[in-house]
Parts: sequence; C-alpha cells; structure tokens
Amino acid sequence: MENQGKRIFVVDDDLSIGEIVKMLLELEGYNVNSFLAGKDGIERAKNEKPDLVLLDYFLPGEKAEEIIENMRRTVDENLPIVLMSANADALSLSKNLAVNEFIAKPFHREKLLEAIERNLN
Repeated sequence: MENQGKRIFVVDDDLSIGEIVKMLLELEGYNVNSFLAGKDGIERAKNEKPDLVLLDYFLPGEKAEEIIENMRRTVDENLPIVLMSANADALSLSKNLAVNEFIAKPFHREKLLEAIERNLN
C-alpha cells in the first residue's frame, strides 16, 4: 500500500470520532495515533514526526491557534494540518489560521481521504 508508513495524528476530544477516524485510516494503510488533547498530540509529535495532523477546532481548554502554532514551531513548520469542526463558524475562523484545509463534520469517508491525500503529496 502506498500509504504504508505515513503517520497521521488525529486530535479530537470526542473519543468516538477519534476512534472511527483511526480505524478508517488504518484500513487505508496509514499509521494513526489518536489524542483527546492538543498538548498530548504536540508532545508525541516532537518525537514521532507525523506526516499530517487532523485537528478538531474546538478542544476544551485549548485554542486551535495555539496548537497549530506550537506544532509548526516545535515539530515542522511545513507540517500539513487539516482542521475539522461541526461548528459552522469554524470555516470562516479557519481562514485566518495556518492550516492546509478545513473539513466540516460530519464528513464523508471519501472527502476525508481526498483531503488527506491532497495534503500528503
């Protein structure tokens, strides 16, 4: 599989969404880690260097802007970050952030995979 070895971090405070996305991406051959908090994802990313991060916009007690900036500063300034949210306002808010793409929740499997493929290449 061409995705073999590609590491994706999923950061979402909804455990069920994180697990569903993790299973879906593993079926596609990706190596996936799921985190409930941005700070945990950042700490692991420093050592494990993901190829892409799927980040929920609204995480309790954390700001997406700070997570993105921290990952870009401490992990890789060119790290592809795809922002996800079910909140309608998040799309307009994401335009001011250094993210590669925005995906609205709930998303279709194909749309998610297409966004990941676009941003990994």
